[in-house]
Amino acid sequence: RIATRARACLGSTDSPSGARAPKEASMAQFEKRSLVWVPHAEDVMAPATVMEDFSAGQTGKVLTEDGEERILTPKESQQCLEADTEVLDSNVDNLIHLRDLNEHAILHNLRIRYKEDKIYTSVSSILISVNPFKLLPLYTPEVIDDYREGIRGKPPHVFGIAWAAHTQMLSDNINQSVIVSGESGAGKSEAAKLMLQFIAEVSNKAAKVSGKAAVTSNLEQQLLQANPIMESFGNAKTLRNNNSSRFGKLISINFDGTGSIRGGSIIEYLLEKSRIVFQTQGERNYHIFYQLLAGGEANLSLKSHLGLDLPETFHYLDQSGVTVIDGVNDEKEFEDISNAMDVLNFGEEEKTEIFSIVAATLHLGNVGFDVVVNTTSEDGSKVSNEDVSARAAQLLQVDNQRLCTVLTSRNIGNRTKILVAYGIAEAANARDAIAKSIYARLFSRIIKRINVTLATAGPTEDHMINVLDIFGFESFETNSFEQLCINYCNEKLQFHFNEHIFRLEQEVYAAEGVHVPDTDFKDNQPTLDLLESKTGIFRSIDDEISVPQGSDDTFLSKLKAQYTNKHPNFAVPKPRQCKDAISCFGVVHYAGTVFYNVTDFLEKNRDSLHPDIMGMLRQSGSDFIKAMYPDESGEPGEKTGRVRRRQGKKAVKTLGGQFRASLESLMKTLNSTFPHFVRCMKPNDQKIGNKFMSQMMLDQLRYAGLLEVCRIRKLGFPVRRGFEEFFKRYRPLYPAAKNFDDILFHLTHDEDNKLKPGQWAKGHSKMFMKNEQAAELDQAREEAFIAVARKCQRIIRGFIWRTKYRIWRNTLTLLAQAKQDRKLEALEHWLLMSEELPHKGAHLPLVKQSRALMQRLKEEKEIEEMMVQAAKANDIQQLRSAVAAAANMNPPLESPV
Repeated sequence: RIATRARACLGSTDSPSGARAPKEASMAQFEKRSLVWVPHAEDVMAPATVMEDFSAGQTGKVLTEDGEERILTPKESQQCLEADTEVLDSNVDNLIHLRDLNEHAILHNLRIRYKEDKIYTSVSSILISVNPFKLLPLYTPEVIDDYREGIRGKPPHVFGIAWAAHTQMLSDNINQSVIVSGESGAGKSEAAKLMLQFIAEVSNKAAKVSGKAAVTSNLEQQLLQANPIMESFGNAKTLRNNNSSRFGKLISINFDGTGSIRGGSIIEYLLEKSRIVFQTQGERNYHIFYQLLAGGEANLSLKSHLGLDLPETFHYLDQSGVTVIDGVNDEKEFEDISNAMDVLNFGEEEKTEIFSIVAATLHLGNVGFDVVVNTTSEDGSKVSNEDVSARAAQLLQVDNQRLCTVLTSRNIGNRTKILVAYGIAEAANARDAIAKSIYARLFSRIIKRINVTLATAGPTEDHMINVLDIFGFESFETNSFEQLCINYCNEKLQFHFNEHIFRLEQEVYAAEGVHVPDTDFKDNQPTLDLLESKTGIFRSIDDEISVPQGSDDTFLSKLKAQYTNKHPNFAVPKPRQCKDAISCFGVVHYAGTVFYNVTDFLEKNRDSLHPDIMGMLRQSGSDFIKAMYPDESGEPGEKTGRVRRRQGKKAVKTLGGQFRASLESLMKTLNSTFPHFVRCMKPNDQKIGNKFMSQMMLDQLRYAGLLEVCRIRKLGFPVRRGFEEFFKRYRPLYPAAKNFDDILFHLTHDEDNKLKPGQWAKGHSKMFMKNEQAAELDQAREEAFIAVARKCQRIIRGFIWRTKYRIWRNTLTLLAQAKQDRKLEALEHWLLMSEELPHKGAHLPLVKQSRALMQRLKEEKEIEEMMVQAAKANDIQQLRSAVAAAANMNPPLESPV
């Protein structure tokens, strides 16, 4: 009924010719006090209560959530849709539980939960994390302890994903992966850090049980301290995020059979090298540059040794107008980085080498050039400030004159040296190329050094959890080769996501013979074919490098000739669609069409320094720098990302080829593990709390494929259990059941009919259930356990009380006997035992009489002893006193004589 009315609101047609049905037939009716979705300027669509009956296309009157009366225009009411009152409940924390599942309900659920600081929401097993842009008490030690005990009955949380990965790793003996994705500023790195923190806590608990706490604790600290080092060298302030990761990383954590951390490793992907030499207005270079300079202000010896100064004095830092981040103390951050390096066993010499290279990068940026006029050839260039180049050469431990030479010329001779002078622009490009190369290789070297420390625990790798924190889909005004690589990576991850969530879903149903409604989804395989096939874009870029006179323009021309109007995912931009459209081509990605400007495509893909520069760096006096530039001669091949040049020349190692090989390895790792998905989302561009931009969030939901996940999971059966597993799990409902078929018969034929029609399906080897059905069965199972527990309690309590009754009855029998025998010691004993009786026996006449008798016997005994002592002492006065005391007793003590 809702779908019919929705189609009516959208003006669907019933006639084959497409003619609109009569107005009265197509109008949806909205009754008073019902809930509807109405167009909203900020919220896209918002729920409102109908105040008076109206039809779609007519003026309507509604009451918004804010209590404001609103008059809908006919155009606005035409867009209205019926809404379920369930959408007003912010406690719905799993989106597939929404009865009326549509993008408006999903978006509104995230919006109202965000307003209540409920930033985590589930879509079945997928976690949505909305960046709050403020501190929340969600990660305290108490919360960690709570989730460490399990996630059942607890709200969605990033700790819940980490717990599930760690638990499933041990229980199922399958390696796990957690894939954290989202655009810049969505909180990916923070989510990854929190998961590592939680996993370390869980590991620590396991280590204490197994007696390995000391070793594991040290490894946990090293693993956690690797992150601030990576952030310092690989993160930067951008317009979207003050601590944006400008590289991707896969953190692998190894565990032993008890769940204790035994080692780890890190793989880094595609550091953004262009940032080293240029930053957009309002952004910064990598954090380490500013941290080092701030550390130099506190350490004058370091400042003098490295030639440090204020950020504004370095060309690579003063282009964007921003050198500080509000609320960040770069000097304190530098101290933390230095301490983190100590934890990871970096030696003092290593640290000095690293900081020297960072400083050398800054000094290289300050090297300037003057024109050298040539009358017979093109003008050349020379270094205009050799004192600056000398400082850079000193820190790199190379000859300054040689550095000036490779900056301003190149050798084109083979047997003899023939120098061709660079113009000023070419010299600046050579300078920037050196800076980008040494910093990128330094970053890779640091990652490798961290891995050496994390691997020192030994080769134990019983289990593994991978945490992937990688760049999100990017689309800017001008997109270059870097964005193509990043978006290619996201296409691969989206394909993996599709495989796990959608394609495998269909394959499982088909294999089990279970019929479900058609679940078509947006398959991005055509886009991947366009990018990575043998005739794809990346291969075409590599081929163009090998072609004599190959250029960006010839590459674009060939690409257009090959794919224009021949591939559905290739687009040629119109002039108004993007800047400098004549130099661009478009790719239709799963998240939308992106136009790429081919300027410098080939040079960026080539990603190589001139042999003169490589030779200089390989002959550096620093062993650290020499190790950064090993001799990489070897056999060419696809796996290494090499391209064979024609005419027998040595293969060229391209950035695109290397990146494709890295992605291939990454996908093999992910495909061999059980995946968990965390989709991080950014609610606004201003990076401020309590602001939810609905259209921006809706776009991210679509890009991430989460709307499709909700739809397909709702249509299908997300809970599956093998017959044997199903039998063992739900046998408590019918303990007499002998096998799967027996318990299935009871579940479907008993009066309570626990398995509802349409909520389950039986396959060839598995039972399939919808979430609601599985939840009801689990609830019934829980109640069955409780019933059994109560029965056990009843039996045990009966035994205990029967045993007590026998003891009490025996106590009273012997107490009565002691009373009859008037034996003081026996009375004292059994009266003491009567303390175990209910109310200590105070309500029983026997106990009352026995206590009175005990008191009487004590007095009689005391008087008898007085008489005996008086007689022995011939003390007539004492004797008279004893006789008087006996006479005063009530009743008087009778003489036993």
